[in-house]
Amino acid sequence: MRFFVAILLVIFCVEMMQAQPIKDQKKIEGLSSFYQEGMVLWRGFSHQWTYNHRLNRLGSYVVNPSKKTRPHKASLHHASATGIGADVGKYDGHYTFVAANGVRMFSDMKEIDFSGKEGALHSKKVEVEMSLPSDVFTAGNFEVVLNGFDVISTQKADKLHLFHLSVEDVEYVPNWNKVRFTINVGMVVRCQSLECNRFNNKFDYKVQVYYVILNGEEQSFASTENSFHELYTWDKDKEIVMRPIQKKIEGVGKSQYLDAAVAFKSLTITLDQPHWFLEWRSVVHPQNALNPSLAYDPQKGSMQYEVDVLFKQWRSDMKKESASPRHSRYSSKKPGWAAFSGSVVLLQFADAYVMNGREMGVIKWEGSNNLADDTALFQHELVFDDQVLSMKESDWKKLEAAKSKRVDEQYAIFVGDLDRIKEQRKVDKKEERDKRKWNRQFDRIEK
Repeated sequence: MRFFVAILLVIFCVEMMQAQPIKDQKKIEGLSSFYQEGMVLWRGFSHQWTYNHRLNRLGSYVVNPSKKTRPHKASLHHASATGIGADVGKYDGHYTFVAANGVRMFSDMKEIDFSGKEGALHSKKVEVEMSLPSDVFTAGNFEVVLNGFDVISTQKADKLHLFHLSVEDVEYVPNWNKVRFTINVGMVVRCQSLECNRFNNKFDYKVQVYYVILNGEEQSFASTENSFHELYTWDKDKEIVMRPIQKKIEGVGKSQYLDAAVAFKSLTITLDQPHWFLEWRSVVHPQNALNPSLAYDPQKGSMQYEVDVLFKQWRSDMKKESASPRHSRYSSKKPGWAAFSGSVVLLQFADAYVMNGREMGVIKWEGSNNLADDTALFQHELVFDDQVLSMKESDWKKLEAAKSKRVDEQYAIFVGDLDRIKEQRKVDKKEERDKRKWNRQFDRIEK
């Protein structure tokens, strides 16, 4: 009897495995056979210069293809530029790849122009409408998340005082088969120090806002929003170190949604006064970014995550150890405070594959108040083929370590390049002085 029961249990388990292929099998055989939709979601960025600057350009965002591709291809972009001073910076961008069934995902960008008087709050509320294909889940759930931003000066660089960005109030308009939502952007910038034009108190920026709209059947997709806040101060003596905020978000439980991801819906930074910036971090992580199943509990529908936010005004020895000591000798430390706030959304999927990743790089910017065109923009191609999706966690760690090593090597080369430029300028100046000296002596002899 026991033998017969055991045989029945084995047959039942085999049938269940055949009916519901496990994720490892999906990765081995390729996602194209199992998932209808794919999208790369932005989870934030970090950027650090060797000394502090005005905000000429700063951006991090993900671009997805307008049409479905197999394998899924996307790109992560980072943009950064200083004002007068040349410098070298390190950056990284964080993303999540989601492949899912029963869910539709659409991405796009909206550009918003900002201009006006420095020191005043300028805000814009933009209503966005997108026409949808006929096969969307009209009776299902809709959500919109940030997929990054790019802040670009079109005239001159200023110091940041406040920046706000949010996407909200998403709704489906059945009469026109459109989805509608609101983008809110707010800025306060000012430049009152020696390197600024005192006769021009106007500012001109454009802000590009990237977003993803998600739509899914109620049994296939759900979303839950959670807010965060962080306030801190710094002085001129001790370099500030900030730890990530540990958070937990409760969604729909009872194992209805087996996979989940997190993304930003809003982000706000407020400073006590306009500041030069040295470092900026705004990242949301599952607490185990390489294996989100360890952070997400389907039974409870909860995600353990952390928000890593920082605005840093100065670092120790930034004048002596910067990439451009000729310029950094004018940099200064100022005490102050920063307040970060925003909202993160938990995206839950009944049938999906979720993978978190990071790209990193280094930038050399020559300063001189140059407008931040595409020479300030860097692009990382993301291709999610079967080879990538079948990689083990240990292989991902090795790959990320190799990327970090290459970035450090490139960083050292760029810093060396600026040092050589500095030394060459000294040689050129000496040659020019010697030339003028010999010309004066030659003129006296001629007379």
